[in-house]
Amino acid sequence: MNTSTVDLEGRKARCAYHGKSTSPRGSYGGGNECNYGQSSHKVCTCEQPSSKDLPFFEFCGPGSREADELCKHCGYHKVAHEKDPRELRGTHVCSHFEPKGDRGFDKFYCGCHGWD
Repeated sequence: MNTSTVDLEGRKARCAYHGKSTSPRGSYGGGNECNYGQSSHKVCTCEQPSSKDLPFFEFCGPGSREADELCKHCGYHKVAHEKDPRELRGTHVCSHFEPKGDRGFDKFYCGCHGWD
């Protein structure tokens, strides 16, 4: 999908690690270097207005890969549902693919796990 034609007005973007533990400063992997003033938080709560200028920005609204190709029931891609179930041993692919749809927010990366 060409995101240059997408209207981001009024949309929000959350860090890909939103709601998860951040890396402590100085830890392996670079530590918490949040670009948005949350370097002391133990859990990432970073949310910003959607913008193509955010690091690693990914639109997740209607027509996006995330909305159209991921299953809302099991989280696996559409193609996994088209395979022979015998090829998918050890997975939890559901029997009925249904697109996830608009998540209500986009994704980016704030730096809460360092930049290494």
